[in-house]
Amino acid sequence: MRELDSSVDLEKYLSWLSNPNTSKFLSIDPTRITCSEILEWVLDSQLSPTCAAFGIYLHDMTFIGTTRLSEINTENGSAELGIMIGDHTLQGMGLGTEVIRLITIWGLEEFGLSRIEAGVSTDNHPSLVAFGRAGFIEIGRRPSRNPDSNSEGIRMIFTADAI
Repeated sequence: MRELDSSVDLEKYLSWLSNPNTSKFLSIDPTRITCSEILEWVLDSQLSPTCAAFGIYLHDMTFIGTTRLSEINTENGSAELGIMIGDHTLQGMGLGTEVIRLITIWGLEEFGLSRIEAGVSTDNHPSLVAFGRAGFIEIGRRPSRNPDSNSEGIRMIFTADAI
């Protein structure tokens, strides 16, 4: 992982968002996203004191996805975690679990967090497995933020005492 910055491959990122297999669990409409909007999101993430965004890279520096902590609140020790392994050929290999563990530990140490939450669709079995293997537990359910989804969202949580 390395900090997400303006050098990110915007075309590759857009291709992931345009792929229904990758984007079907996102809470955005991927058909309306442009490279300039992705760049704006990256720059906003860089400037925000309540966000830390990272690109996920293989050892050879191949860009394969993104992860971020958002809504970082150091007063109550909480944050929201999101992840996307965009390269579908690398999904299901345990990379998501490893990234979830790394960013969780980093957030606990860097910001003194004690609670990290993630929203996951009940239809997104690979993500449910990855978060579970990384130590997250289900704490509740709510309607999906994706208007095209008939599934519920699961609110998963990780607490510092779980590591």
